[in-house]
Amino acid sequence: MKTKNSKKQHFLTYVLWEHILKWKRQEIMAGHGNRNEHVKPYAFGTSRKFIFNKAKKGDVLWIFTIPKFSEYSSLPSLIAKLIIEKVVDREKDTDKETLDKIPKYIRDRWEAGNRKKSWQYVVLGKEKAEENQSSYFPMNSAFFQIKSAVKPENRKKVTGENGKKNNSYLSNYFRTIRKIANRPGNSLLNFVNNLEKQKIVFISYRRGKGSKLVHKLVEQLMREKMNCWLDINRIPQEKDKKIEFETFFRNELKSTLDECKTFVALKRSDYFESYWTKLEFNLATDESKRRKEKGTKLTILEYDLKKLANDKEMNNIKKEIIGS
Repeated sequence: MKTKNSKKQHFLTYVLWEHILKWKRQEIMAGHGNRNEHVKPYAFGTSRKFIFNKAKKGDVLWIFTIPKFSEYSSLPSLIAKLIIEKVVDREKDTDKETLDKIPKYIRDRWEAGNRKKSWQYVVLGKEKAEENQSSYFPMNSAFFQIKSAVKPENRKKVTGENGKKNNSYLSNYFRTIRKIANRPGNSLLNFVNNLEKQKIVFISYRRGKGSKLVHKLVEQLMREKMNCWLDINRIPQEKDKKIEFETFFRNELKSTLDECKTFVALKRSDYFESYWTKLEFNLATDESKRRKEKGTKLTILEYDLKKLANDKEMNNIKKEIIGS
């Protein structure tokens, strides 16, 4: 019979968006073409000894971030669930096989020589199993679920969804890894079951002139609880001969479109002169045809980018996207 102590413990923590981008960069640099083979963030680095002392194999570490597009921070997004395989103390563990599982961006912190930023402890998640394995989630809005994990006496400091102040409080509160209640009805634990219902709006535009207007629209959509896919944080700024970019991003874009409810093309006169925007639009058209054959729908909306310069027009476009 299981004792109380044998039950799984659940922990929740926050990771900076800049580190999520490093996870993504590592995935890209791995050069995998098959989405299922991508390098997922099944490791978490920290300087907090709490997780080393308290966590055991089979416990769960939930990780969230606050995506940032341009100058706007969106709603907290639950990004990963690590089924803990092992917590490594990098100063004491010398097993090469274990250390090789630790992502490069974490190992790079060790080489910095600053103990306060060394991420001495690394949580390794179980990657492969028939069930009960670590998971990596698409972008979502998990504000209320994360707020519910804050101790009741502190929740009054998180008064609403909008604004950097509340997001800042959540990020600071969970930067210290917190143990959270493992009980029936826990809104965070049940949240994953409904993730597929949260659809993403794909924003397609050509970088350069007009980008600030695009970012402004994205900011307004996020304030309306819309999840937006934006290339600025997905497509790298430099190329590497080792990476089959077309293969990788064709799969990346396809998998993203599969999660999208709406595709929005914000067009300039040279929109189709860009390899990436042309690829995005063509893949969206193919996805729309595929869904139509199955009796489902991907809404494709097209707008002249210049219209975003007019506040009234931008507001009308925003409403149409929300209602699509």
